[in-house]
Amino acid sequence: MIGQIDKIEKHPDADKLIICQVNVGTETIQIVTGAPNVKEGDKVPVVLAGGRVAGGHEPGQRVEGGIKIKKGKLRGVDSYGMMCSIEELGSDRNMYPEAPEYGIYIFDDDAVVGESAVKALGLDDVVFEYEITSNRVDCYGVLGIAREAAATFQKKFCPPIVEVKENDEKASDYVKVTVEDSELCPRYCARVVKNVKIGPSVFLYSNEAATLLRQFWHKWFSSMLVSIS
Repeated sequence: MIGQIDKIEKHPDADKLIICQVNVGTETIQIVTGAPNVKEGDKVPVVLAGGRVAGGHEPGQRVEGGIKIKKGKLRGVDSYGMMCSIEELGSDRNMYPEAPEYGIYIFDDDAVVGESAVKALGLDDVVFEYEITSNRVDCYGVLGIAREAAATFQKKFCPPIVEVKENDEKASDYVKVTVEDSELCPRYCARVVKNVKIGPSVFLYSNEAATLLRQFWHKWFSSMLVSIS
């Protein structure tokens, strides 16, 4: 669930631990953590005692069935739950680049205390993974995967309508293409794209679709920027 840190105190017997009073909507619980990036007012993912996290902090460190969180004492101070990193929730920074490299995932201010953290992150959906063999090069791109998914689930395939905006400049003024072996490559075309801002991908999809495509689309788009610049 989503909790909000109301108060932070230093641990009386450990320099690297802090004691947090966390509002989870129905109650305020005490959690002891060593996370270096939290402050009062932050909204964070919380797993209460009895719940489970997907794995450890390191990427890919997932445990079958999850790790059960238990009430316990950290250096003599009671702790009734756990605030989680994005890895402990079963994802990683490739999917959520805004997540800190070390520490707890921090939600935006509009996150609702008491609601499901998993749902807020879009992790409550089902992800279907396609293993593409070498004879299906048509599925090496986003459109190919979308077409395959449409056929798999008997849905309508709706390819995007791409509009190319050009000016009067000539590509030949910026780039020269030489075909050294016309038998192996009878034709090669190049297009120059200017004023490209490299940054996080912009998704015009619903939260569910973005969850499925975030990592693949980000890597594909980044590689396209490199290939044309």
